[in-house]
Amino acid sequence: MLGFARVSGYSDRCVYSGVGEHGVYVSRAAQDRGVGRALLLALCAAAERAGYYKLTSRIFTTNAASRAVHVAAGFDEVGIQRRHGRLDGEWRSSSGCLARPRRDECRLDHPERDRDDIRRRRVRGVSALSWDSVLAWRLERQHLAERAPRAAALDVVADIAGLHAQVASCAELTLWARVDGLEPGAVSELLWEERALVKTWAMRGTLHLLVAAELPRYVAALSRLRPRHHVPVWLRAQPGRVVRLLGGFDHYVVAAPRDAEAVLAADRRDCVYRPQGWLSPVLLVDGRMAGVWSHDVGGGRLAVTVEPFGRRTAAVKAGVEAEAERLADFLGGELSLTWA
Repeated sequence: MLGFARVSGYSDRCVYSGVGEHGVYVSRAAQDRGVGRALLLALCAAAERAGYYKLTSRIFTTNAASRAVHVAAGFDEVGIQRRHGRLDGEWRSSSGCLARPRRDECRLDHPERDRDDIRRRRVRGVSALSWDSVLAWRLERQHLAERAPRAAALDVVADIAGLHAQVASCAELTLWARVDGLEPGAVSELLWEERALVKTWAMRGTLHLLVAAELPRYVAALSRLRPRHHVPVWLRAQPGRVVRLLGGFDHYVVAAPRDAEAVLAADRRDCVYRPQGWLSPVLLVDGRMAGVWSHDVGGGRLAVTVEPFGRRTAAVKAGVEAEAERLADFLGGELSLTWA
């Protein structure tokens, strides 16, 4: 479990009917991945359906992340209660988040309802996400569900937080998988001629190509944040048929949950996550790692070999063929596609 959120009545007194006291809890392993914000927004929607008019909470002043998430969701901090709660044997101060969130955020700002009706309502649960929805959200955020136009290449680099650059050809294939009309050598041109990209050590202490205009932001963030952090949110993505050939060290593979069977079968992890930190090129089907692939260019030919992990459906075969043809247009050469 990544985390949970709850809301209950603030007081048994009838004058406080419709006011809820809430809490959001995120496991240590899931921190800095947007789970708290997703839970808070889902809780707000569930609380509104249950008839709550206002939510309130108390957050330790040292919990900067939770305070920031609440403020971003439209909550107001109304004061500090000194030495109000005890944690790890130490009395700590807490910030009071007493709020009727803005309509455009959590949508709890509705007219007063009948008091007895409010008291009869109860929260029935928070929104749940299927793996299909999570993977569809990842595809959208990674610009893999729908490719961006060539003019938006730098926007894509910014959206996915740079290109892994341990291997230059992999960085180029990462952008090729997400941008239509990308010409060979485009990444080198952006880096060495236009100076729109900069190559530096960044997240996880590895080489990245970052948008040059955003370098100060990364330097500032990396100086304060602990390594291995992710900052996504997800709620409404819808599954759809997506087949992609991802190059080695692709961002989607780097940031994927490695212990989730819905993403990659346990008996195939060694095929993707190899020794010495090497990440294989991946066949991606609807957000799931469904195989590995390789390519070789020479003698006017592009040889592409695909090794699926399971049954090769007609839809997957057609998708791979389209991707391989697109790769041949990009790298040049007559395509030779082989299934291993």
